[in-house]
Amino acid sequence: MDNADNPDSGLFAASVGFAGELNGVCYLFISDQFAYYISNRIIDTPIDKPDIDSVRDVCGELANMFAGTFKNALADMGLPSTLTIPTVIQGKRMAISTASTSLQTRYAFEVDSHSIYADLLLAEN
Repeated sequence: MDNADNPDSGLFAASVGFAGELNGVCYLFISDQFAYYISNRIIDTPIDKPDIDSVRDVCGELANMFAGTFKNALADMGLPSTLTIPTVIQGKRMAISTASTSLQTRYAFEVDSHSIYADLLLAEN
């Protein structure tokens, strides 16, 4: 995946897995620029650029919220599941290889002129 907004910029990819009758992973892809921007807004730091650990924590928490919303929807359909802890990686170009899944969906969002992509991968247990 490349950062289409700015190819010279990097990306953060945060993932949260879930296991139950359906297994899967929720990925959240965020540009470096947006990751720092939203981290500054969420943790309300007085500095322009929060430290990298705080940025990773915020990215992981955003992925956790996305996965938690999906987990609750599954539970409402009688499909309880358990979430994993978030994992966050950072780079300029990345390819994530996944196990065979029966369903893969990408959601695209725009927040304050920044593109965010959320991938949902599902497989029956």
